[in-house]
Amino acid sequence: MKLFLYGLRRRVQDSRRLAKDPLFALSLLILVSLVVIFIAFPLVKVISTSLTFEDAFSFKRYIAVFESEHYLRPLLNSLMLGGAVAVASAIIGFVFAFTTTHARLPGSGFLSTMATIPIISPPFVIALSAILLFGNNGLITRYIFGGNAFFNVYGFWGLLIVETLAYAPTAFLVLKGVLGSLDMSVEEAAYNLGASKFRVFRKIILPLSLPGIASALLLVFIESLADFGNPLILSGNFDVLSVQAYLEITALYDTGGGATLAVFLLVPSIIAYIVQKYVIGEKSYVTVSGKPSRDVMKARNPLINFGLATFCGLFAAAVFLFYGTVLLGAVTKLWGIDWAFTLGNFTKALEMGGQYIMDSVILAAISAPLTGILGLILAYITIRKSFPGRRALEFMSLLAFAVPGTVVGIGYIMAFNESHWFMPYILQGTPWIIILLFVFRNMPVGMQAGQAALRQIDPAIDEAAQSLGATNRTVFGKIILPLLAPAFLSGLIYSFVKAMTQISAVIFVVSGQWNLMTVYILGLVENGELSLAAAMSTILVGIVLVALGVMKTLVGKMSLRGA
Repeated sequence: MKLFLYGLRRRVQDSRRLAKDPLFALSLLILVSLVVIFIAFPLVKVISTSLTFEDAFSFKRYIAVFESEHYLRPLLNSLMLGGAVAVASAIIGFVFAFTTTHARLPGSGFLSTMATIPIISPPFVIALSAILLFGNNGLITRYIFGGNAFFNVYGFWGLLIVETLAYAPTAFLVLKGVLGSLDMSVEEAAYNLGASKFRVFRKIILPLSLPGIASALLLVFIESLADFGNPLILSGNFDVLSVQAYLEITALYDTGGGATLAVFLLVPSIIAYIVQKYVIGEKSYVTVSGKPSRDVMKARNPLINFGLATFCGLFAAAVFLFYGTVLLGAVTKLWGIDWAFTLGNFTKALEMGGQYIMDSVILAAISAPLTGILGLILAYITIRKSFPGRRALEFMSLLAFAVPGTVVGIGYIMAFNESHWFMPYILQGTPWIIILLFVFRNMPVGMQAGQAALRQIDPAIDEAAQSLGATNRTVFGKIILPLLAPAFLSGLIYSFVKAMTQISAVIFVVSGQWNLMTVYILGLVENGELSLAAAMSTILVGIVLVALGVMKTLVGKMSLRGA
């Protein structure tokens, strides 16, 4: 009862404080409206459509999924593939993270770089490379195995390899942060007491890494469920839910069926996200304080180092092989038929896909700063401000990250292909629907980066400025924003990269007037124009790398001016 009264009293105080600051109240109302319209409303539209049959409320569509193998098999396949990819990626990510933080290996920086290359390219580029290597006219199939395919790249095993290569970097980045922050004095104490390296690993390092391992498993599971490009290219007879939902809408024109399958994608993703964010993410596995030298704890056992180097080297070699094959395909006249060197594919790609390149760069360049700014504003008000419904706003804002792209795309075409009282314009077919999708789809990462940075900035800075007469707008614009330049850079980079490489959500909202490179590349692969697809993929990765360098320079200068 006391807790209830305390919570009620806090809410009343927050409401009074909000009423005394009308500018902040108006800003908060606008932000809440944007989050509700562009995150919550499309999801509600998907769920309501799935529960409607012949203009009446009904569960018939859900019953049909469980009664028909045509629908049930993709659901089970998606769950099985997601689980297998999550386990494989977590193992690879853990070994890489352990190697870069606990092993004395020359070239560990190079291994880290190779492990993160798949993050800056569309995931389906690896599927394209798999066809170039192991397809019927693949390089390995033809010249090593004499044209007899020893490995069927189409189906479960092909998807497992490709998605593991694409998403293991996510697990690596999560686990590198966890293993890198472990207090080395705990391990040192265990060694001083006579514990073996294996016992220290089994009793100390592994248990303290469990939150990171669980987070990596759940994040990769969500990404695998949401993957669209790789299954569309390589699934063969192994149907998955994301592709089936797409086909229901685009091929069968059954929006209700597509919405129902989207809900089946949505539910496990949301459950996994909530577990990762609010159960595992809230646990504390703090060791002891102090900053002992990490150098003394580096593993020096030659056998262990050789094993780690071999494992990581093989994965890095696989990444190099797959991406090198794409580059080779881009300069090959006709893959599998004419192996002559040529730059004509790049010329043809620029001529035929020039408009796609311009559209992609323009839309990404517009959406990236909007995404970064919105993410920082939401981070600021959810960390620094107290108001009724703060946790609900934070959850809804982060929800867009947990929702599979297929669900988001289906929700947007259902929600914005007609006008509403709060949205008098039809967004479908305009560039704004793509920009808004990019902004609210990618905004959670910038928001989380901003929240992490704000927790490291003493609130006394805000209070001192306000005591000297500064308004909330002045505090945020003149003090907080310059200090958040690194977090802004993180949001900017992530949003631009994702806008350039996204496929699962935007394939539903592109139009004849505005299209994207990823959609064009996917079409080239489906039509068998592999060399041209490889050239376009190389151009896309090149644009992303150049843009990353430019953004780092600009934000670095902004950070120096702020300092």
